[in-house]
Amino acid sequence: KERSDIELVVVGDYVSKSKGQKATYQREVRELAERLKPHCHMVGGVTPEEIYNYYSLADLVVIPSQFQEPFCMVAIETMGAGKPVLVSTRGGMIEFVKEGDTGYHLQEPMTPETIARDINKVLESPDLNDVALRGQRCVEEKFPWEKVTQRFEEVVNNWFK
Repeated sequence: KERSDIELVVVGDYVSKSKGQKATYQREVRELAERLKPHCHMVGGVTPEEIYNYYSLADLVVIPSQFQEPFCMVAIETMGAGKPVLVSTRGGMIEFVKEGDTGYHLQEPMTPETIARDINKVLESPDLNDVALRGQRCVEEKFPWEKVTQRFEEVVNNWFK
């Protein structure tokens, strides 16, 4: 169903590639955004400091990754900010984004229609705020900066042994 109460804000690089799979994906994003105007805003790349302003404005952060990302900082940052996430099941995000517990999963195959349906379902969920809080606690427990920094140092040290 169509909803006029939703504004889609796309943050991130969507124009830098001219060839390859990522270029095709970026072109598709731009074409879909055109169809959704005036309810779609393409922000482009932002600084790390600016991204937190967008997290604070969001009711839901959707991460429809097309690639097998081993780890997704956007999901960690969003959850750490106490915001709910709706993520692709491709890659490592499903290790910490547990369906209905610490976040939500996009259904495969991902199409504009299935993503829209998933967004509506999540936004209408009576447990949305509880899921966001559990996601925030998960990040605070599993990914405190001290632990992340220590693990990064271990990886770097192992490279140079």
